[in-house]
Amino acid sequence: MELEWANLTGVWQGYYLYPEGGMPVPFVATLLESGRFVTGTTHEIASRGGASGRMLYALVDGGRSGALLTFLKHYNHVADHIGYDRPIRYEGVLNPDGTEIEGDWTIRTGYGGRFAMSRPLRRRVDARIEIETPAR
Repeated sequence: MELEWANLTGVWQGYYLYPEGGMPVPFVATLLESGRFVTGTTHEIASRGGASGRMLYALVDGGRSGALLTFLKHYNHVADHIGYDRPIRYEGVLNPDGTEIEGDWTIRTGYGGRFAMSRPLRRRVDARIEIETPAR
């Protein structure tokens, strides 16, 4: 797959890891890539603090240059005072077939972890439509 046409638009299954260890935290990301810009949403079940067990939603906004994807994740729960009020920076690398992104997240200097997300392999389809004109 050529990265130039490996558009990131779609649903991605992923996880992130805390630096202290523990179980991976699964999430679902729905991304939309337009030009060099990437936006979207995520949802996950909180695994820590007062929000533990609660579904969390976030907006993502960033961009892509070749195989490098960077975005900020902003949780929608800032007003709830549950501890998810800082934006999180993600930086990852897209694999050659466009199905996996792996990288790092940071929430503040010196605190962050790893993440990975994947989607099924998509094949490029060259669609050609031939229209027959009725004979007169």
